[in-house]
Amino acid sequence: MTDFKPKSIELKVHDIDGKNYKFSVPKLCKTINPEASTINVKTTRIILTLKKVDKGTWADLHLKEDKVSKALSCFNIVDEHLCEKCMVISIVQSL
Repeated sequence: MTDFKPKSIELKVHDIDGKNYKFSVPKLCKTINPEASTINVKTTRIILTLKKVDKGTWADLHLKEDKVSKALSCFNIVDEHLCEKCMVISIVQSL
């Protein structure tokens, strides 16, 4: 299940080898368009594409004052691709 909101994202993954995982960013650095943001599930990774409302680069995915969920430790962000229109995050499960 994925919940895109203008200033936050939450991804819940259920029953991977009997475990559940959660990735969340409660306070994004900038605003996204939830309707235009997408999730693409592959066999070895999950790709979240966050559609930016305003053009420009992001200094970081989350606000500096925000702590990314502790559950993130079970995932590796293998790539963050920044462009003028979107931010693509590739996530794989840590082995």
